[in-house]
Amino acid sequence: MKIKKNYLIVGIVTCLILIVGIIFLKNNMNETSYSKIYQKWQREYIVKNGEGSFVNTVKAGKKQALSEAQGYGMVITMLAAKKKYTDQSAYDKLVAFYTKNTIPGKKFMYWKLVEKEDKWENVDQSNATDGDLDIAYSLILADQMWGSTGKYNYRQMAKQILSDLLTSNYNQRTHLLRVGNWATDSSGMGNLIRTSDLIPSYYKTFYQYTHNETWRTIYYKSIDVLGKLSNQNSTGLFPDFAWINGNDVAAAEGKVIEKDTDGDYSWNACRIPLRLSLVRDKRLRKINNKLLTFFNKQRKIEAGYSLNGQTLANYQSMAFLAPIGVAANLQKSKFPQLAKELKKQILQTKLTGNYYGDTLQTYSAMVLANQRGVQDSE
Repeated sequence: MKIKKNYLIVGIVTCLILIVGIIFLKNNMNETSYSKIYQKWQREYIVKNGEGSFVNTVKAGKKQALSEAQGYGMVITMLAAKKKYTDQSAYDKLVAFYTKNTIPGKKFMYWKLVEKEDKWENVDQSNATDGDLDIAYSLILADQMWGSTGKYNYRQMAKQILSDLLTSNYNQRTHLLRVGNWATDSSGMGNLIRTSDLIPSYYKTFYQYTHNETWRTIYYKSIDVLGKLSNQNSTGLFPDFAWINGNDVAAAEGKVIEKDTDGDYSWNACRIPLRLSLVRDKRLRKINNKLLTFFNKQRKIEAGYSLNGQTLANYQSMAFLAPIGVAANLQKSKFPQLAKELKKQILQTKLTGNYYGDTLQTYSAMVLANQRGVQDSE
């Protein structure tokens, strides 16, 4: 009897060791997958030159840099650095390129730069709000991780960008940021918003960092507008652009800035599920939950939808799939299958050579790798 009992104990201990080993192996495999995605992406898209490093957005011909892409690259690099997939020197090279390509008198990066005869030429003197938001946020992450007494004063640089955003891009009537410094009242675009610029987690961080009440105002206004847009249809889908008129908000119609799909869930709004996942707030979770409920019912998630849920394309893109995957994995108790399938795709889908899809896939992978670091709700 005693021998049988000993065998039972040995069997239980062996099973426990096997279970722990399997969990460790699985976690290690995932860690390797995250690292490989980042390493592949940085080899494909990060280009070094005499000014530092930039994210190249074109595969053939003359090189092109966008503030949007630089912002993504800087955030991705910081998230990768947190996991020790890269280091401070890689981030500082991206900072160097940004500092050499800012609009005179401001700390905004030119929204678009094209390489001509080994020199960079800016398209105009405009900025893109989304790019500068990401750049500022990455600098805050850098300050929190490494401090600001080294080669660059990350803290001061971040605060200067945030100050310029409030001076040049803040609309005191809508209490939101305009799409760029060019979107003035005289241009007729002052009340236009890019819905993917509504990033409550950033605004919360900016308020905590600067103690400027305007960021707190933008934080709450963003949540209010997101909620109103979500309630305007049964799908919970957002338009790429929307108009603010007093307390009302309406999806844009037709081509306003970029495409005829400016009022649809397209290449800008596809980032929203990821953006909303970065802070744990019950109001934002409810908004994302409605989005996820719609996508959970789709046989395939396509690259664009009208706000009533009609597909705009008959192909898929990681630009759409990956952000939804992040949102689903942060609510995987409600959407276990969707979370599992999309996480698998994020980790196993090879980069395609399309800058936008590959970059949002990598960004999403880095968020998942760091998902324990998302903020708690107030």
